[in-house]
This record gives sequence, C-alpha cells and structure tokens, in this order.
Amino acid sequence: MEASIVNNQQNKMPPLALISIYVVENNGVRFLASSLRQNGFDAIEIYLKDYQHHHFSPPTPRELELLIDILRQRQVSLIGLSLRAGGYLRCAASLTALLKENFDTPIIWGGMHVTMAPEECLQYTDYVMLGEGEQALVEVAEHLRDGKRIDDIANVWSRQPDGSIRRNPLRPLTDNLDSLPWRDFHSHSDKYWIHDNSVTVGDPYVSETVYLMMTARGCLFNCSFCDISALRKVFKGLGRFYRTSSPQRVVDECLYAKQHFPKLKRFRFDDELFCMQEDWVAEFSSLYREQVKLPFELLTDPRVVAERPLRLLKEAGLDTIMMGIQNTSEVNARLYNRMVSDEQMIEATRIIHRVGLSPCYQILLDDPHLTAADKQNLFNLLIRFARPYDLYLFSLSYWPRTDITEHYLADGTITADDIEGRNDKCLRQFHVDLAWPRSPEDMVWDSLFTLLSK
Repeated sequence: MEASIVNNQQNKMPPLALISIYVVENNGVRFLASSLRQNGFDAIEIYLKDYQHHHFSPPTPRELELLIDILRQRQVSLIGLSLRAGGYLRCAASLTALLKENFDTPIIWGGMHVTMAPEECLQYTDYVMLGEGEQALVEVAEHLRDGKRIDDIANVWSRQPDGSIRRNPLRPLTDNLDSLPWRDFHSHSDKYWIHDNSVTVGDPYVSETVYLMMTARGCLFNCSFCDISALRKVFKGLGRFYRTSSPQRVVDECLYAKQHFPKLKRFRFDDELFCMQEDWVAEFSSLYREQVKLPFELLTDPRVVAERPLRLLKEAGLDTIMMGIQNTSEVNARLYNRMVSDEQMIEATRIIHRVGLSPCYQILLDDPHLTAADKQNLFNLLIRFARPYDLYLFSLSYWPRTDITEHYLADGTITADDIEGRNDKCLRQFHVDLAWPRSPEDMVWDSLFTLLSK
C-alpha cells in the first residue's frame, strides 16, 4: 500500500482519458486503464453509447457535448480512442475531428482495427498504438509526465510534420498473462457512460448478469476469415502467439467478479479457443467447482474436443458450449484453412451430446464463393449432427489483412471498398438476419439453416 501511495505522488499528473465507442465491456480499454492505475497514473474511462444488435446510430449533439464537458472538467493529459472493429472508423474519425477543435491534447487510437490498419487510421489521429498496449501506454504516460516526446515508443506510430509515418517496432507479446492486472470494476468515480442524451457516473457493465472474460490470448489455429490470420502476421517473431492464464488466476478473477457484479448469474469465457489441455482443465475444474460455483459457457473447436476434459468442465459448471463449424470439410479446406473432416465434426457433436451440454454451432454464410452444391452439402452435414442444438449464423466480414480478404482482393471477388473500415457491414450484418438484401436462393437456404435447430 505504501509503495502505491509513493507511485501516485511521483506520477501526479492530469488523468489519461480512454474512450470506448459503442462497447461497454471493452476489454482493451479496461486492461489499459488497469495497467495505468497499477503504475500510479490516473485514468478515466468513458463509454460512449452501446452497440445494439444491428442498430448503429451516431452520437447525438447532446452526447458529444457531454463528452466534451467531461474531458474539459477532468483536464485530461491524453485522449485515447478504442476501435474494436473497422465499422467504427467513420465515427472515430468524426469524433477525433471534433476533439481536435476543442483540445490541444494529444490523441491516440488503439484497438483491433488500428493494429490491422495503422496507416489508414493515421489519416485521422496524431498517434496509433498497435498490438498489446499495456506496457506501451504506461510508457506513454511516463513520457508525458516527464515532458518527453511520445513518438519514439515501441508499439506507437505517428505521423511526422513532413507527412511521413514513424513506425516504431512492436515489443514482444506478453508471455505471462498472470502478470497483467485484472480489468478494473471498482473505480466507479472514474467511469462515465454517455447514452440516451445523458451521462451516468459509474461502471455501466457491473449491472450485467453474465461476466465475459478471457482466459487466453491468441489461438492455436489460423482460419483465413478470422482476424487471427491478420494478427499472426503482425506479431510474427514476437513470442508465443497462443497463451493461457493459470487456472488459479482465472478462478481468482471469477471471485473478484462475484464481489462487484451484484446480479451475476453466470460466466462466459470469450476466448478464441478455451484451453482443453487435460492437466489445465483438471486443475481449473477443481478450483472452479469448489470456489466459484456458478454455471459457465465457452467457445471451442472440433479439433480439440475430447470427452474427458468436457466431463471435468461439466462437473465444474459448464452447461453451454459454442463450437465453430463454418462449413463442410471440403469448403473449410478450400476457402477457410480449416483442416477438419466432416466425421470429426460429427463426432465432436456426439461427444457434446453424451456429456450433456447445450451446444450452439457457428456457421459462416454470405461467402460469394459458395455454390448451390456447397449450401446443399452444408445442410446435409448439419442434419447429421447430434440433436438438439442451436445455430449461430454469421455473415462473412472482410477484416483488413486477413488471408481471405487478401485472397479475394487479388482474384477480384471484392474491392477495397468492401473491407471493414471503408465499409461498416460488420455493424449491420454480423449475425445473419433475413432483413439483409440477399438473392432468393440464399433467403431459402438461410431460412432452412435457421429451421434446422428448431
């Protein structure tokens, strides 16, 4: 405690402001704010609106006025904007222009879209921060405190006065996830939620009944449509790509969440791929069953599904499992770099059924390279899955630098205007609904896929 007081005295400076656009559970903003506070810096979190399913409305003049008022009252030393996806680019650009009109404060962007398209983002902002930013942002804060330039920090790129871009190298990936602080859900006076033309002081997320958390970073696989295929290029040579927290660390965070979420009913482990190593699962399941005692759900892949780990997790509280299928083995191999046989997928559904879990299988649609035969074969595959099950139907989005985006650009299937950033389809049709304009053939198939789970 004494060391923390000393750090706060040494680092005394106006707070850094981190703004999340449309995402109140924003992991990036929360990890960064926690890292700043752990190192003695003041940080405020501002959650500007919240995304509703396929409903995306720009901030109103009143909401923008409230944002300006907060930043002015807190006299912030840095303004950071988080772009979780390319669909938020236009909003971030117009918001940054407004901030520049009102403040001389440096503005830095971060988030998934920034990491995948930094040059595009630097058209609108002073600085961008690529990759895992906990250490980088603390260093930015230290430089601001000490009156130093912030354009020479690893992970930070900037546009120079002559128009050139200074591209600093990326630092190695954080190998020990246990070394990172938890997301902060208790510093309520430093959090603001701007919505419905009003502002609420306090964390907008703690009233939720489901706590979303990550136990790992990265993924074991490299599906062509996924942003993982872009991130692998960005982080090549910078350390282990797939990393997991220790079971004790995961359980400790669950216990922390139970303290601060009064309505909490369940956990959702929102990793790209939940760890299925049997020793890790055995330790986690024992700790979770004894200490947390709440139901939970997770995401997995047929290539790692095995009966014993799932039974251990079921005994601990697992009741729902989401598994990526995408398409048949032929389509997955031809288009998506997913090497998994139809029989392997079918067997995974049988294991899930035997263990007694409620499954939801993820399917990827709206790919222009899918033929009528491909859709018929997918329907035939899904009929063979152990029942009952639910389906999540996803619409293909073109994220910058993913393998499928680069391939479809090269063969003329899409243009640059179809890529998220220039396009905001991911906000309007991330999950498939029948209101989206489609061919009569696709309307029929999408309806049939939906009916399969009923």
